[in-house]
Amino acid sequence: MHLAVHSGGRMVYIEKLESPSAVRMASRIGASVAMHSTAVGKAFLAGMPPAQRAALLADLVLSALTPRTVTTLDALRLQLDAVQASGWSVDDEENEADIQCFGAAIVGGHGVPVAAISVSTLRFRQKPDPQQAYVGAVLRAALSLPGCDVGFAPPVLRWPSQPAPGWKAPGWPQPQSQPQLRRR
Repeated sequence: MHLAVHSGGRMVYIEKLESPSAVRMASRIGASVAMHSTAVGKAFLAGMPPAQRAALLADLVLSALTPRTVTTLDALRLQLDAVQASGWSVDDEENEADIQCFGAAIVGGHGVPVAAISVSTLRFRQKPDPQQAYVGAVLRAALSLPGCDVGFAPPVLRWPSQPAPGWKAPGWPQPQSQPQLRRR
């Protein structure tokens, strides 16, 4: 897992939880990564207020890091729309070949992202349904940070005092109190 913050039009890893397996990613704390090709970058961009996002997008250089990297603003905007609708992002081998990542923005008290978190998987070691296997873990990790929400308007996941009747999501544990979808 990676925890990253925005700095100078890029995302910087400030924490990393390594896999216990022998094969690991080459990322490191302090590394600066592109916003348009990473799950943390796309989650952060999608959560930004529209005017700030537009200004940042106008200055981004959309370099191809792999054959799958999005290199046009129109394609990136479509991805960001999907992130806003779902509350989570994906890097589908766009930053590094054979690595897929799922991310979510961590939103502070003012409703804007303060960081983003992602889980990275190696294709050869991936679970059969990676979206179901990893998205819940990312959202749970983001929700576990004190004083922060995950996602952004319109949908925001929060742990309410009273769960919504019958609410379930794949990959989420079913604690005594379940997450409830609310609108800001």
